[in-house]
Amino acid sequence: MTNQAGRLAKLIAAAGLLIVVVCFTDQDSSPLLRVYTTEITAEDFPQDYPFDPEPLFGKYELTFAKGNRHHCTLDGEFLVEGSQTFTEERIEFNDDKGGVACARTPGWATGTYKWKLEGDKLTFKVIEDKCLPRRFCLTARPWEKKQ
Repeated sequence: MTNQAGRLAKLIAAAGLLIVVVCFTDQDSSPLLRVYTTEITAEDFPQDYPFDPEPLFGKYELTFAKGNRHHCTLDGEFLVEGSQTFTEERIEFNDDKGGVACARTPGWATGTYKWKLEGDKLTFKVIEDKCLPRRFCLTARPWEKKQ
């Protein structure tokens, strides 16, 4: 009887873990499913930025949509679309298409970040990302929930 009780306890624990994993991997119930905005100006760029930063100045909208999709615009113009996966603390962006999609450069398609949503502010801290424009634009300033 004790052996059966032990197996039942393990089964219940495993089922509970499965429920937790499913909840955290259900991207369509993400707290990020919103539109966020930020504005980047010349003052945000370091003097030693290796590219001409002027094309990156302006107001950004980053939309997280159902189906693990996101897209970003700059001053209303489409920039990039891709997918993401995330956990409670990390997010991995994968560029698919767009004029500035990092997928065009081998090894740059994916970037991994820590993310934090506090009130209406979403912030990213780079863990690993070779794509300098994405890296800079995501981390230059906090992103605000669009009202």
